[in-house]
Amino acid sequence: MLLRHVRPHWPLAVSLVFCLLATTALQLLGPGLLGAFVDGATSRAATGALLTLGLIYLASVLCGGVFDVLAEAVGGRLAWRSTNALREDLLRHCLNADLDFHSRHSPGELISRVDGDTAKLADFASRLLIMLAVNVLLMLGISAVLFTVDWRIGLGCALLIMFGMSLVRRMVGTAVSATTATSAAAADVCGYVEEHVRGIEDLAPNGATAHTLHGLTVRSGILYRARKHSVRLQVRWPRTAQHLNWIAVVAGLAGAIVLHQSGALSLGDVYAVVAYLTLLRVPLLTISNHMSQIDEALAALRRSRELLAEAPTIVPGDTDLPAGALSVEVDAVEFAYADRAVLRGVSLTVPAGKQLALVGVSGGGKTTIARLLTRMLDPYAGAVRVGGVDLREVSAASARGSITYVTQEVRVLAASVRDNVAVYDDGITDARITEVLRTVGLGTWLAGLPEGLRTVLGGEHGLSAGQEQLLAIARVLLRDPGLVILDEASSRIPPADREAVSAAVRTLLSGRTSVLIAHRLDTVASADAVAVVEDGRIAEYGTYTELSADRGSRLARALSSVEA
Repeated sequence: MLLRHVRPHWPLAVSLVFCLLATTALQLLGPGLLGAFVDGATSRAATGALLTLGLIYLASVLCGGVFDVLAEAVGGRLAWRSTNALREDLLRHCLNADLDFHSRHSPGELISRVDGDTAKLADFASRLLIMLAVNVLLMLGISAVLFTVDWRIGLGCALLIMFGMSLVRRMVGTAVSATTATSAAAADVCGYVEEHVRGIEDLAPNGATAHTLHGLTVRSGILYRARKHSVRLQVRWPRTAQHLNWIAVVAGLAGAIVLHQSGALSLGDVYAVVAYLTLLRVPLLTISNHMSQIDEALAALRRSRELLAEAPTIVPGDTDLPAGALSVEVDAVEFAYADRAVLRGVSLTVPAGKQLALVGVSGGGKTTIARLLTRMLDPYAGAVRVGGVDLREVSAASARGSITYVTQEVRVLAASVRDNVAVYDDGITDARITEVLRTVGLGTWLAGLPEGLRTVLGGEHGLSAGQEQLLAIARVLLRDPGLVILDEASSRIPPADREAVSAAVRTLLSGRTSVLIAHRLDTVASADAVAVVEDGRIAEYGTYTELSADRGSRLARALSSVEA
């Protein structure tokens, strides 16, 4: 259940209940005091007694306002504490999810669901839920007080409230599904915009702007139609509530007059009945006017529950990998994505401390092998063993600490140099971070920063492509893994920076097992073995010297075409 992800603060919860009860009691006190004032005035009671009633009424209004403000303040603090815990759990769920999960949900959609839906729940819990609680208590209180005035009027009010609540329940149920669809469409728009803005450097120069705008128009149309349907379902309740209240006031006034004429009610009681029924209009209209926001909050609740219910397909084991350089064995591995087979009976062996280079055309299966080695994916058949242990048996913490995947695209965080290198690990000393940065060749750059390790990256303190890659290598060195999978990034680095990156890579791979996904053939000469991946199979395997010397090999032909 989703409630286990919401952790309340009980002292705040008790304070909130007290404030709600006090607010409701003071609102119920007002019409009774006015009725007593009317009876006193018509019976020519002493001026002092009437003045006392007036002062008590004013004090009740003032205190009611104070408790109302306190209820909102306490409720807001309680709601944000509770929903922040839910936000953390949603984010943790997304971060621990596998590639299959992230292929179904774009980053923009996940931002909308983790932050946007949780914000709606926080607004509901901090404001709308308090409003609902106060107004429901007020309606029940009005019904109870009217029973003390006359049981017939109290019974009529109770029946009216029961009818109104059943109507609310029915209408909320019909609108939540439509509101959920609206939220899903809005998240799709957010995801589409986020992805295409991030790819602006490729889209704009290649003339894809018109196509991108067309895609946005299509998604905006879907959002418009979903929102239109949702609004149509939501607007029915406010009008119904208004008519329901006027019927209650007219019927209550008529009944009170009849009872007054029969001597069952005093004039003050008649006034109190009308005042209470008029007061009943406030909760009915307040609830009805916020029905759309209530539907949105309930839809957000449903979407959050659905997201947390998506169980990962990759479940970590409980075995730790051995220390030091790790051997790699890919044993008869088969893998397929939903639409196509990628790997067919792939077998590879990399002894501990050695380097394997994977070469081949794009789409051949190199990246899939890398993802299997980091357990972003699991094979459909066969096994992947690291350090002699099947990766399906390895714990998540051990895999993350011992296996590292360095991709071409480096994420530079909007944070300090220290946090970018240590990735928010406070247990690593500044001296160790500085040492690693000097090792990869960023010592001079670090010395030139105004605040050293505390300098926030971005803006005037941005990084070149080469420096970004060196930063990524520094992150890996700090972790000291036993296996490094490196998606060779020098293909995207300017020639002036390649030597510095190559030197850092040599330092990184020294004494470690490594698998290099090579995009430039001149980078594989230093590898202990080369595997040519073609159409999901290992087409060739051997040392660089053996394969390059064999003029009939695929590697030799590729080298010849590059030289030509």
